[in-house]
Amino acid sequence: MNNRPNPTWLHYLHISKNKTSDLILEDPGPIETMIGNLSGNSFDLLAHNAPVVYLNDYRSNSYVFMSKTIKSLCGHDAEAFIRGGIGHAVSLFHKDDLRLFNEQIFPDRLKFLKSIPASEHKNYLFSYNFRIKTKAGHYISILQKNTFIQSDLRGNPLMSLGMIYDISAYADPAKTVHTIDKFSTDAPCSKIQTLEQTNYYLDDRYKQFSNREREVLLWMADGLTSKEIADKLSLSEHTVINHRRNMQEKTNTPNAISLVAYSIKKNLI
Repeated sequence: MNNRPNPTWLHYLHISKNKTSDLILEDPGPIETMIGNLSGNSFDLLAHNAPVVYLNDYRSNSYVFMSKTIKSLCGHDAEAFIRGGIGHAVSLFHKDDLRLFNEQIFPDRLKFLKSIPASEHKNYLFSYNFRIKTKAGHYISILQKNTFIQSDLRGNPLMSLGMIYDISAYADPAKTVHTIDKFSTDAPCSKIQTLEQTNYYLDDRYKQFSNREREVLLWMADGLTSKEIADKLSLSEHTVINHRRNMQEKTNTPNAISLVAYSIKKNLI
């Protein structure tokens, strides 16, 4: 009976370093050949998992470009988006996600864009997750990242360049996370700084505090530390911290002080 534990990743790195083996099925050849083979249609990682790249024009509600990888993502080929324009993409949206983007996320995004010079729009990256319906009839969660490469003098976006990824295995369909990042153009290697991260919920019930969270919040309002609250409620300090973080996420507040202030303002306590 083999009682040896499975090797950890770090242990595997150690035993694999500089190891030669006669069990390799075939010689992959020189590095240049290996890299060249990656671009072949037979290499499934790139053929089926490469991000979708698109360029759309709001002035004509059209797609100027849609990469062929869209077909492996949702089953619709790139030509369907070129022919149907943004209207085709809208028809694939989950209706609840479309309502959320239309009524909350886009107005917030547009307000931000109008607060900065139009010439700087291309220096900002916008990301959010939503669901679309595939040609097979089921929904997948995708992450869209885009920047506005052209806007008018009033700050209205005109052309958007973006990328789309399938994140179905990781996304929470009940929550949409919208982020705004800024490219640092003065650095040799462009860095990204996150300016805003906002959580949107499809169901207002997800915003509501649980009874235990309210208990924690009340003690926070009295000025108690997480450890003191844990002692009061016979909980671990880690559990109290998790409750606090959950409440901050639901209210989009950055810290405990902001959470208490927000809760008092909204008559939650």
